[in-house]
Amino acid sequence: MGDRNYLSPFLEEELEQNSIELPAPFPSATHDPWPKRSPFLSRVRYRIDTTFSQLVDRYQVKRVWVKDTWHLHSRRLRKVLSHTMALFLNQIQRDPPMQLGKVLS
Repeated sequence: MGDRNYLSPFLEEELEQNSIELPAPFPSATHDPWPKRSPFLSRVRYRIDTTFSQLVDRYQVKRVWVKDTWHLHSRRLRKVLSHTMALFLNQIQRDPPMQLGKVLS
């Protein structure tokens, strides 16, 4: 899934030659060939961006303190599992799912 800025005729043509489809919201609503698809893609893209920013800020995914790939994968897996559990606990408490600070309070 791409951002609006990924849409370009050159990139689209190159991806089509390799049988790859890059779904991205259309930049302008007036010229949008799929008016119902773009808002859906925008919501999904926003959720993905929020999740990545939470993993980077709260879970410090960018920092690497490991010396081999097994520990790196294990550490990242634990962080993603912790994030998923926080989302699940928010759903149980009927809080907004992406507000992880409410789980701690």
